[in-house]
Formats: sequence, structure tokens, C-alpha cells
Amino acid sequence: MTDDDDYGAPNLDGMWADDLMEFWTKTYSPSLAKRALELFPDMPEGYIAATESLGNYAMYKADAMNLRERGFVTSAVRIEQLCDDIYNKLPAYARW
Repeated sequence: MTDDDDYGAPNLDGMWADDLMEFWTKTYSPSLAKRALELFPDMPEGYIAATESLGNYAMYKADAMNLRERGFVTSAVRIEQLCDDIYNKLPAYARW
């Protein structure tokens, strides 16, 4: 898996579907607030919401990758558009 133990958001576009789902799981386990502090220890404004958005991006991106792999390109494109929307709304400190 891409090393996401460093501060800040990892490049989610550079991960495989399994790694994205692992990132998503780590976003909520044991808690969103704990994960947010791991990623953004300086606690910039909106860091918990940004962490939640990153987790959602990871889950949707993995879903889109799996759909493409199974030949459901139209559905994958719709989900990738959701990913683009999430990314565009992230604060600068949470972008890769």
C-alpha cells in the first residue's frame, strides 16, 4: 500500500482499489477524528470534514475502478465525476 502514515493526504489516484478500500476503512476505524489528527496534526480549519471527504473519495474511486474492470464504463464515469467533485471541494492542504 502507498505509505499514508506521513502527514497530509496521500495521492489517492496512485492507489489500487484494495489500497483505497484500506484507506477508507482506516478513515473510520477507530474514529474519524483520530484519523483526521493522524493526517493533519496541525488541525487546519475543516480538517475533520476534509478527512471524511478523502475517505469518501477513496471508496468511490475503488468502486469506479472495480466497475471499469467489470466493463461497466458508463457507471464508472459517473462515479469518477463524483470523485472529481469531491476533489475540487477539498481544501488546498488536503489535495495531492
